[in-house]
Amino acid sequence: MTITITAPLTTPANIAATPQAGGSLAASTRYYYRILAQNSTSVYYMPAWLLRSGWSPEQYFDTDPTNKQAAITWDAVAGATGYVIILSTVSGDYTGSKRLGAVNTQVTTTTNSYTVTAAPTRNEYTWVMLSPTIYPMPGGIARVGSRISVYFDGTVTLRDIYDAIVAAGYSSHVFWDGINFVLNGSIYITGSTAGSLSAKGVNIILLGTIYNTNANCIITLGESVSSSYRYPTTLTFLYLAAVAGSAWGANLALYGVRVSGKGPYLSAAAVLGDIRFAPSGTIFKDVVLLDGAVFDGAWVDLNRISTPLILITSDAQVTWDMNIIYGGPGVYPNSNAYGKHYRMSFVSTGTSDLMCKSHVSNTHHLSMYDIHCPFRQNNLPVIDWTKYASDTIWPTIYLYHTCLLRVADQDGNAVSGALVTLKDSGGATEKSTITNTDGYFLDETIAITVATATTITDSSKSWMADAHRGKEIIITSGVNAGLRCVVRSNTATQLTLMDALATACSAGDRAGFPFYALRCAIDHDPATGGGVGPGYQIITDKTPHSLTITKAGYQDYQEILTINRKMDLEVALGPVPPPVYVNVPSGEVAISLAAPEALEVSLEAGEISLELSEGG
Repeated sequence: MTITITAPLTTPANIAATPQAGGSLAASTRYYYRILAQNSTSVYYMPAWLLRSGWSPEQYFDTDPTNKQAAITWDAVAGATGYVIILSTVSGDYTGSKRLGAVNTQVTTTTNSYTVTAAPTRNEYTWVMLSPTIYPMPGGIARVGSRISVYFDGTVTLRDIYDAIVAAGYSSHVFWDGINFVLNGSIYITGSTAGSLSAKGVNIILLGTIYNTNANCIITLGESVSSSYRYPTTLTFLYLAAVAGSAWGANLALYGVRVSGKGPYLSAAAVLGDIRFAPSGTIFKDVVLLDGAVFDGAWVDLNRISTPLILITSDAQVTWDMNIIYGGPGVYPNSNAYGKHYRMSFVSTGTSDLMCKSHVSNTHHLSMYDIHCPFRQNNLPVIDWTKYASDTIWPTIYLYHTCLLRVADQDGNAVSGALVTLKDSGGATEKSTITNTDGYFLDETIAITVATATTITDSSKSWMADAHRGKEIIITSGVNAGLRCVVRSNTATQLTLMDALATACSAGDRAGFPFYALRCAIDHDPATGGGVGPGYQIITDKTPHSLTITKAGYQDYQEILTINRKMDLEVALGPVPPPVYVNVPSGEVAISLAAPEALEVSLEAGEISLELSEGG
């Protein structure tokens, strides 16, 4: 294990300002200013390797009616490629549009001198100088200009990183109490040494980003769906932006993690001012797993993002259970195959939730699974059909939702062999099959013949390679009964799981793939000429569905299901009523039974035992 702390740049020194004739600053005014150095020529982007100095002590110069500009000089800082100057007429107050510079994305200057000719107009300054009393950070971490970079190889913990930073003399840049980890800087991993960083049940707040080019190093946050995300984790970037060559990096696994530009701090937009959550999309490299990740763009939009940026890392990778909150212009996956966007969930108030352009086939059809759009009418995505203007064939989007059903008796015991039939609103049968030994209605059953903590084998299968990548399976018997797992890859007979099970399944255990009911098909209406929203699309709705369950010895079960989101059902079958025996005295007696119809019997004399059955 190696942890290296890269120190911030030194603070600019020997600063001097000389008022000069000309310029457009206010006459007879005192101007206050501060300077920091950084090894980047941009203030808009935040690459992980970006280092900054602290802000210089406050300086000032005075103007008069003739001298309304000033030439500022300072000693060059070793390693600096740019300098940022903020200017104010109020001592200590550098909020608002206070950064000097030519354009929004540039530093003030790349040399150690600058002539101030006019008041600042840029609000993309680097660090806001706000009171830590009014806007406190956990542990009192100072929001200073200086940033450090943490490099590691081998296997480390957040505690290891914290201890190394403190030992290096930068305790003011880090806080760790076992639950909250705050770093004024970035985590930056290179090389090829194998290692990992894992954390769950914690809040990680970075005034920077994560960058990883080491394919042998895995960063894992949170806990997977197989453990029900029981240790909630948040990853908050209080200043994050994408730039060419900057990325979250290789082998990043986010399990149920809330990724945010604000975290639990509602005033985060005011804490640092220039908070940007992936304004150009965050670049992922190699394998990135987003399992249950919730993305929150804080007070700025998540811009349109495409493969391999935020949703899919490459054509070989899958994502699922994705929430995009405050999604702005929407999500635009441009490379989708069966199972690629498995169980994605879109939560957006933007103008377009979903832009589904697929080049999988000549007809550009695309299947989406368990999409959840609670801000959309009846939980349907809104397609921006104008994004298909160059296509000669309009796509059809098929929307499916999981229909996982377990059939039991009234005591909760599994009912195997029950015939389950699911029909769509038009009466077409979507699936008709019998429940497995554990009572589950499945798309395909799996009889486990061999298993390890990460693999399940059914020697009777002949699957196509990786046909089930990204799909969910449910284990229905054995020590792992009820657990849901996600398939990383598969061979003809073996499924490799995304996450290792605590205890391997045993030979003879059972599992299966849940069934997906077709919610609807969404097509473009060519008569409208393209556009966004329901008025531009033709929806062929397949819900409500009718569910029928039959088995000898049990009463038939029927239900109308409105499948407009993921379904997880359990049905209890009642037994067929047993025969009824009645002793009738002499005389005329009328007996009414309501199982299933009233029956009237008249007797003149004697005693008779009647056996009654359904319909008899």
